Amino acid sequence: MVKEELNFDLPEDIILQILCRLPVKSLIQFSCVSKRWHSIIISDPQFGKAHLKLASEQRSITTRLILSISPYVQLQTRVNLPLPIQSLEGLFGVNSSVTNLTLPSEEHCRIKILASCNGLVVLGNFYKEYLSIWNPSIGFFRKIPAPDLSSVTIKSRTIQVDKYGFGYVSSTDDYKLVLVVDIGSDDPVPAPDVKIFIFSVRANSWKINEVSRWPFLEYRPTSDCGTLSNEAIHWVNRYYDYDYLEDSIEAVFDVCAFDLENEEFRKVPVPCFNQDDDRVFDRRMRTVVHSGGCLCVLVQTMHNRGGDRGDIELWMMRDYGVSNSWVKLYKLSKYDLPVPHTKSYGWQSWDLSLVTESGSIVIKFDNELLRIECRKEEKPVCVGRYRPEEVSGCYFFNATGYDETLISVPE
Repeated sequence: MVKEELNFDLPEDIILQILCRLPVKSLIQFSCVSKRWHSIIISDPQFGKAHLKLASEQRSITTRLILSISPYVQLQTRVNLPLPIQSLEGLFGVNSSVTNLTLPSEEHCRIKILASCNGLVVLGNFYKEYLSIWNPSIGFFRKIPAPDLSSVTIKSRTIQVDKYGFGYVSSTDDYKLVLVVDIGSDDPVPAPDVKIFIFSVRANSWKINEVSRWPFLEYRPTSDCGTLSNEAIHWVNRYYDYDYLEDSIEAVFDVCAFDLENEEFRKVPVPCFNQDDDRVFDRRMRTVVHSGGCLCVLVQTMHNRGGDRGDIELWMMRDYGVSNSWVKLYKLSKYDLPVPHTKSYGWQSWDLSLVTESGSIVIKFDNELLRIECRKEEKPVCVGRYRPEEVSGCYFFNATGYDETLISVPE
């Protein structure tokens, strides 16, 4: 009998539509099917964009944490040892896994993870004039030129990159890296005409923004890495208001945004948290990352000098730019969390790494990551803990959230 051969080949556009609906982890496996599939999944920027767009609409993007670990032995020697980097899937919950990542070259052993956007992670070492863009999911890697900081030298003072941020501009389909350069001013008052170095990934070049002026009376951002939301980089600015007649001092908080499209600074309204609490010894506030894209601020209140008593409030701006859209997601006490409580651990020991849409937060504390489920009126519950014990002599680590995507930005 003659067997009839059936042709099950599908048009490529149909195949692409099917592939676009699959998770990144599966697509990485399917890239081994053929050279053509490998080229589409790993190397085609247009397919990566289409996959990200559909995943964003369906809210199916997988968020991971990338950890850069500094072993103790590396800090005690002058030898550049490979920097251990890990990726945590599932936020070390029930279905979590840990992946050891490898950078393309050992020359990156002293880099720092600066920021991420759409799965692209910016690596840098400003002292070595080294910068690069990396997508850990697909192994994409691209070195970018270092800015010429000597162009803003004043009186031979040491130049340092003070603040930075990274984000995407949809109108021009471009990614921009923003560096706020401190030219060595010893007095933050009055606020300087800050020097903004802007790198366009599409143009592969730097430029200096000479127009934008810091929008507040004093230049005192509370964090190095700005938070990306609505195509703008955000920092909290904190300074003190002195009332000499009343002999009082009050901390004032503002939110500053650098618009990536217009390349200008603007003010963003802050939440109306209780600023008249007589128990407050000190208060701090900074912007944090929310996996849903909304701008959030973390308010840390200390009720005594040691910082061992206090609470945390997390606020989210539901409608960007609308002052009355700030909502308090939850408030928790330091004593609600499953860690040792001694006076040696002030709020300085805490670092909020990620806020998820499901209502959980990831906190870094004493070289350990804690995943906390927070419900408005319920007591917070620790649902996961992770310490990078696999690295011998771990000294400290940094945790940065990033999305699992197929995005690449070749030159």
